[in-house]
Amino acid sequence: WQTEMINKGFADTYLKSLHDQLSAVFNYAVRYCGLPSNPARECGAMGSKNADRLFPYTKYFLNHEMQRGCKLSGIKKIRVHDLRHSHASLLIHMDVPVLLISERLGHKNVETTLQTYAHLYPSRLNDTMLELQKLHDNAVNLSQNNL
Repeated sequence: WQTEMINKGFADTYLKSLHDQLSAVFNYAVRYCGLPSNPARECGAMGSKNADRLFPYTKYFLNHEMQRGCKLSGIKKIRVHDLRHSHASLLIHMDVPVLLISERLGHKNVETTLQTYAHLYPSRLNDTMLELQKLHDNAVNLSQNNL
């Protein structure tokens, strides 16, 4: 089953997470349901713990440090995942193209990014409408000058 999952092209971090979750389920079955051994453990680990990571830190480490920092500074606690949204919001504000943001966040397609962060784009609608109006006005002026 591991070869099949690897051949599907999943990221190493996803494969590692999948293996760890299956191993946990099998550990439970060994302990409480009489399964003779953990097949995930027997097959060995797959994936890589640090592959495709933006930072070389674990979620636990980041959570611990964020809680410590929030407590010391007296600000409201936030989740590590909230940093992901803050990062995406900052990139949108910096006018980074949505395709690059989508790739950076690891979304399978751009639609996921747009559905998640569309609410951050409303001010862009007015800018777009103004640009289209300028194009229209220039086209009208050119056609009137050519008459």
